[in-house]
Amino acid sequence: WKVEVWESGIMRWGLGLLAFLWPLAAVWGFSRGKYPLGAFSAKGCRAGLSGDARVVAAARRGRGDEDWDEEDLGDLARRRRQEEEEARGEDSLSTFDLSSYRKAAKGRDEDMYRDNGDEDMRGDRREGRAPSQRRAAGGSLSIPNGIGVGTLAWGEAKRGFMSKYNPGDLQVTYDTLLEGGVSFFDTADVYGHKYLRDGHSTEQLLGEFNARNGEHSAMVATKYTPKLFTNLRVGGGLRAGRRAVVAALEQSLERLDRSFVDVYQLHFPFPYIGGNRALIEGLAMCKEEGLCDAVGVCNFNARQIEVAYERFEDCGVPLVSNQVKFSLLHPKPLQDGTIKTCRRLDITVLAHSPLAGGLASGRYTAMNPTGGDFVKNKLQYKYPLPRLQRLAPLHAGLEDVARSVAARERKKISPAQVALNYVAAKGAVPLPGVTTPKDADEVVGCVGWSLKPKDVKKLEKAVRACKSSQAVRTKSPFRDN
Repeated sequence: WKVEVWESGIMRWGLGLLAFLWPLAAVWGFSRGKYPLGAFSAKGCRAGLSGDARVVAAARRGRGDEDWDEEDLGDLARRRRQEEEEARGEDSLSTFDLSSYRKAAKGRDEDMYRDNGDEDMRGDRREGRAPSQRRAAGGSLSIPNGIGVGTLAWGEAKRGFMSKYNPGDLQVTYDTLLEGGVSFFDTADVYGHKYLRDGHSTEQLLGEFNARNGEHSAMVATKYTPKLFTNLRVGGGLRAGRRAVVAALEQSLERLDRSFVDVYQLHFPFPYIGGNRALIEGLAMCKEEGLCDAVGVCNFNARQIEVAYERFEDCGVPLVSNQVKFSLLHPKPLQDGTIKTCRRLDITVLAHSPLAGGLASGRYTAMNPTGGDFVKNKLQYKYPLPRLQRLAPLHAGLEDVARSVAARERKKISPAQVALNYVAAKGAVPLPGVTTPKDADEVVGCVGWSLKPKDVKKLEKAVRACKSSQAVRTKSPFRDN
């Protein structure tokens, strides 16, 4: 009779229906906080949402998945923070109990950290720094010297990791940037994921470099990738519902070896299982739990940024940043009103790919199509020669402006530094990709000077002289991040 039932199709239809409905039911339950889907055990998940990521990880390693109560977690957190304070020689937080610390981190007890009118010093005290205005406050993000760096290439073999540069080179690069006053690092949970098991994903490298460099403190912004099966790359549970956002940040913090990040960003606008409301509420929960100081988005246009701003405002959390692709050769955010809208809403614009993959840096030109790299034939050129020839007016303009600025500032200025300062002149924070100490020196050289209006006009005139903006598109929107 079993064979007859199977051949009749009833059992096959039943199993097919079950296989279809179970994932939907699991995702629905996860979005309502009922099923962690393997991210944590049920009680471990609840503890993780309210505790320090490293403390939770230590608790899970030391005690497995057995039950533990909040009091045990609190004791472990106190001991961990007390050890960190003793290592710094600081006891300003040792008199606080865990609940007071968490309230301050969530912004529910701001007066605890105000001293003679100084605003929002909780992040500085957590890291043992002197109070400063580096933190996000009131919906705006303050970045030292108005420039940061992107770390997309760190841990990416296709971009030269372990062939053109290695972790040692990146450590020197990291130290050079911090010493030069460039201390904002943008990363993401999926960057360098193929080296995750080797301990060389981008987030792991940043955590390692920060631990080795005890003299300077970096600002770190990471991202949440809202794709369902991102866990296949970086581990954890399925990306669905508000709880998944918090769990993903806790895993990022463990890789970064930090108790919080300065900015947690939505990587890109993408249909999310659980709905956009759950996604935004998840980001808001991260700030309320003290896991991040501020929240931001990436690749949002003017209309999308207005909608996101209102939804974050409904949650009581300010939206502080919008990261977009912007450069001399990609002025779309300036033309479609995205940058103007961000200014009106007091949102900081972060610009990835500010050198247009090297096309706006003066490295790849018609006279130097290889960019100094060794190639066997023309087929290995990064960019076709006709495209570089069409960009000759821009490259000449960059050289001209670099010479005039060098004469004015009395120091050597490169075309790449001119291109980065153009992005800054338009009200955005450039995030160029750096992989070598030479790149770091180039970025540090952008600090301390700016372009004049006549320089900006000269560069824009050079861009207009190029035959077609469509012909200068980079191959990937993340080419230079």
